[in-house]
Amino acid sequence: MLLGKKNFQIKLKSDSTPEHIKKARRIIIKNYHPDRWQSDKDKATFLMQEINVAWDLISKE
Repeated sequence: MLLGKKNFQIKLKSDSTPEHIKKARRIIIKNYHPDRWQSDKDKATFLMQEINVAWDLISKE
């Protein structure tokens, strides 16, 4: 999944269930959450916004 200039890769099979996709999203959110990036909260906030935009696109399909 390509988001702007940052590439978030999720390793999923083509027959992944919605539950597997949600679990993968939670893992990415955990890694890029602003509370984990104390040194660069602005960047983390930007990345979280991109993750949410990508999720919106995926969930509509």
